[in-house]
Amino acid sequence: MRLFVALELSKNARETVSALQEKIKKVLNCELKWVLPENLHITLKFLGEINPALLPEINSKMAFALNKKRKFKVVLQGLGLFPGMKRPRVLWAGISEGSNSIVDLIYAIEKSLNSIDIAKDSKKKFPHLTLGRFKNTFDYQSLKALIDNYHDCYFTDFTACKIVLYQSILRPNGPCYKPLNFFNLQ
Repeated sequence: MRLFVALELSKNARETVSALQEKIKKVLNCELKWVLPENLHITLKFLGEINPALLPEINSKMAFALNKKRKFKVVLQGLGLFPGMKRPRVLWAGISEGSNSIVDLIYAIEKSLNSIDIAKDSKKKFPHLTLGRFKNTFDYQSLKALIDNYHDCYFTDFTACKIVLYQSILRPNGPCYKPLNFFNLQ
């Protein structure tokens, strides 16, 4: 089974981001595969293909790692691109407050899963919310205008209070994320 761990958005944040996506669709002359509102989340750790027999141990280790973690405020602000303007693959909303707490969660999760051979991600941690993934073509001018206009724009904030272990089921029309376990922050 294909698994990942994510920070759940509040209902209000999800609705605000969904409205933002609709607004962007009207001004952006590019083809994107948009993240569906019900699939919006902040990825903490992609586990990859995991033997289902490891699920109880993963749940146990994560519960221990997260049991004293506290709720915190997350502010979604600004738009950006991975890897950059020349060859954009991902359009994301930035996190101007709460990113240090998110990175702390990422390290706690990675450390807890280390003993069961789930590899650490060697990439620099850059918390963000993926809004959409570019298909083959993009219009440089409309994309540059969008990033310039929304570079530092406040979108919403919410209290991070729930971590979710998801199973990602890949389907031709897009992924389906099935929650397997919830970990509440204090």
